[in-house]
Parts: sequence; structure tokens; C-alpha cells
Amino acid sequence: MMFPYRKNSHLKGYKYNQLGTYFITICTKNREKLLGEIIKEPDDLTLPKVKLNPISEVIEKFISSIEDTYENVIVDQHVVMPNHLHLLISLRDEKIQVLVIVRILKTLATKSLGFSIWQTSFYDYIIRSDEDFRNAWEYIEMNPARRENDDYY
Repeated sequence: MMFPYRKNSHLKGYKYNQLGTYFITICTKNREKLLGEIIKEPDDLTLPKVKLNPISEVIEKFISSIEDTYENVIVDQHVVMPNHLHLLISLRDEKIQVLVIVRILKTLATKSLGFSIWQTSFYDYIIRSDEDFRNAWEYIEMNPARRENDDYY
């Protein structure tokens, strides 16, 4: 049986344990909307939000535990969307790799839920400047409001 070729989205030759910040996107399998829904109350003047469900609450729990598990890893910003999540993660120690953090997050969620919800791989972008950081932060913060323009939605 032949499996379809899957393009590796990671930067060739880059060591993903290098100190720095990474913008990570993890999608659900077939981009199914399993992680909640976007809500906006008609009279509410705030931005739309993601209403979590039991599956996304499990994901949030594991995202929240990343900094406790890895003392030199900072989750600068994140958002769980209905069919994907974005993380802005900073490494302050070369002993851990971003690839490992993502794999463990996906594995723990799968074990906790009893089934996998994840697409095989994930997307990453290496933050190279303060402007990159600000753009990624804003993108994550505004993602629920811009869901129609989001490539992953």
C-alpha cells in the first residue's frame, strides 16, 4: 500500500531546539470543527470569542501545563479555534525541542480523549524579529474575529 507523499513543512537543516520564539499551528484531522465555536453576542461590543467545549477544555489544560512542565519554555500567546490552534512559544533552553513539545501536547490530548483529533503534522514559523513577534501576537489575538480570512478555518 502506498501512502500519499506529505511535504515536510519544517525548515530544512534548522535545529528546532534553538533559543527563540516559534509560531505553531496545529490543525484537527480533516480540519473538522471539533474544538468549539466562535460566538459574538449581538449587543456585545467586545471581539468574538471561541466558546470552548469538553474537547477544547482538555487542549487548554495541556497548553496551560507546558510552562509548568518545561521551566524554560514560555507560551507567550495562544488561541484554540474550532478546527486548529495557534501557539507562540519561546524556548529559553536548548535541551527541549519545539517538535517534542508539540508531539507531547498532541499525545497527551489523544490519550486523555481516547481518540486522535489531530492532523499528522503541524505548521511552524520561526520568529526572526520583534516585528514578527508583534505580528504573530496580533494574529493570534485577533484570530476569532478574522475567522473568515483564516487559511486554517
